[in-house]
Amino acid sequence: MQKTTAVMIDIETLGLGPASVILSIGAVRFNPFAVPGTVEMVENPAVSAFDDAQSVAQMVPDTFYKLVDPIEQQVRYGLQVEASTVMWWLTDESITPEARSAFGNKNAQLPLEAVLAELAGWLALGGGADTPIWSNGSLDINVLTTAYHVGGYGRPPWKYDAVRDYRTIAKEFGYCQTEEEWTHASVKHNALADATAQATNLQRIYNRAHAPHVAADGI
Repeated sequence: MQKTTAVMIDIETLGLGPASVILSIGAVRFNPFAVPGTVEMVENPAVSAFDDAQSVAQMVPDTFYKLVDPIEQQVRYGLQVEASTVMWWLTDESITPEARSAFGNKNAQLPLEAVLAELAGWLALGGGADTPIWSNGSLDINVLTTAYHVGGYGRPPWKYDAVRDYRTIAKEFGYCQTEEEWTHASVKHNALADATAQATNLQRIYNRAHAPHVAADGI
């Protein structure tokens, strides 16, 4: 039976190892078989029953985005910072000020344990531990698995066989869409923007791969 609900998750870190400090976590819930760019929608908790439905959005994208306190992760949990990654965040020309804000927005940064609990709760509301969890390669899942372990949760809130690798699908079946069709993140190196773009590309690949003409065309 095909799963029609999945999650694309993306994180930004201060290192390239599995015990790296996390800067931010972004995720989007989506249907891989839906029209590309379509994400799951939920009721807007900020909208009351007395609001004018014509002027206030009643539904919002089902997304998750949190900034994490990097200093607490080093001091309390011994997670690692790589100097080369810090310099990349501070100096690389591809990083916009909006993306870089995750590095220095102290007021919005939350303790690691709190963010992990919120992520687990958000995932539970959308289908539970067997919901497919997509990420761009293995690093993000490995870092999050380490974080849940050191944070006292023991294991992440998804089953081991629910993990999916977007990077492999994109490389092996990316020819299902043209270069012009590829969706790029609205803000490069922003965890939620990256997750949203990756989900959209995966939907387009799924749509092409499951189209009636696929077998005849040899895709």
